[in-house]
Amino acid sequence: MRCPLHPRYCNIEIADGCFLTDKDRYTVVLGCNVANKKFDRKIGVQNSIDLTFRLDDGTTVARKFKVKGITEKVDFFGDPSATPNDYIFIPIDTMMGITGEKDYGVFFASADSLKIVEETADKMDNRLARNFGVSKRDKNDDDAKPYAIMTQTEILEMMGVWSDAIGTLLTAVALISLVVGSIGIANIMLVTVTERTMEIGLMKSLGFTSMDVLSLFVVESAVVGLFGGILGSLLGVLGAYVATGLIGLPNVFPVSLILVGFAVSVGVGLIAGAFPAYKAAKMNPVDALRHE
Repeated sequence: MRCPLHPRYCNIEIADGCFLTDKDRYTVVLGCNVANKKFDRKIGVQNSIDLTFRLDDGTTVARKFKVKGITEKVDFFGDPSATPNDYIFIPIDTMMGITGEKDYGVFFASADSLKIVEETADKMDNRLARNFGVSKRDKNDDDAKPYAIMTQTEILEMMGVWSDAIGTLLTAVALISLVVGSIGIANIMLVTVTERTMEIGLMKSLGFTSMDVLSLFVVESAVVGLFGGILGSLLGVLGAYVATGLIGLPNVFPVSLILVGFAVSVGVGLIAGAFPAYKAAKMNPVDALRHE
């Protein structure tokens, strides 16, 4: 049996059983990871489980619950720490009765359409301000209110700001890496040209033109950049795989970005090796053969 989990608020589905109703008391809905990994046996619908609650005073209370549903696996839920895969859902009245809590920490509301989201948020703000005794003067002061209201639009805007900041930081790191890498390739090629001076003189004496020598060292520089790009891509994919696994994000590795990385690496190699290659191409064969 499949039924939606709060279909008005999200697209999470129940894989087995159903979600809680207002009439439920000692019943629970388990996240799929909880049902499959957190107990010494696989838990299914209609099974009974024991849950222990730690109260504010440090004491613990144990209660027995019957499993009413198990959630469908979700790869990503906006906030990796808020995936229902690892959650246990119990009736709010039951939780308050056990813990003695009387306040709602967070609650969600859904507008009938996107056009009235802001209007609905304003109405909720006015109602809560009256209930908490917030004056009209302080109504627009977030620091003066003991509550906060956020719409999905505001959350998306906040995520966009974070994304832009992270993108800027990563771009700066990438540019610094390119500069450092190009300097490294240039140094390697300059050392190579110096060490192969006699070889360059011999090639020119055998009929190699300056363009031939230039092309040879430019290609070698591009190959160095290509191998650097391959190594960097492998390390990047490995690092991303580990990082996404730790925070619960899906693994996505666009092939197009990896190919762009290879192209950039080759381009950096070509640019960095241009001066050493030019230096090699302009060598006088007689002077090069005399080099020790």
